Amino acid sequence: MPELLPDDFEARLHPLDFQPAPPGLSPFAVAADVFGDGSAYAVKVPGHAAGMIALIVRTTPEAVLDGDGAGLMLLAADAAWSVRGLREGLEVHPLARVIFDDAAAERRSAEQLRQWLLAHPRAGVFVSHDAPEAGHV
Repeated sequence: MPELLPDDFEARLHPLDFQPAPPGLSPFAVAADVFGDGSAYAVKVPGHAAGMIALIVRTTPEAVLDGDGAGLMLLAADAAWSVRGLREGLEVHPLARVIFDDAAAERRSAEQLRQWLLAHPRAGVFVSHDAPEAGHV
């Protein structure tokens, strides 16, 4: 749908610069500081789609990456079908995997996200196909 993009779209693009991830983003080995100020980090979560990323963002200025997740939000996009499924490590329906770019990579990405959430239990989560968690909107 190129007609929906502004004429100068390519000039506006700024590729993400993935570097070794800060300690609070483990188990992700690399991350990109989206705005260069530590407010939002992109992490690679391939599988559902090639090149897919999730964002870990600070929702409060005092939030720290290596804490319990208070003041952090995981924007997981299509890396999971539901928040519960992501938090509990539930498998997606086998028919959904038919359309995934790489089913094995999707499993690895979901597990990395789940591990990050286990280390940050107070972080909120948004996924594309589920309602936001109560208390995190």
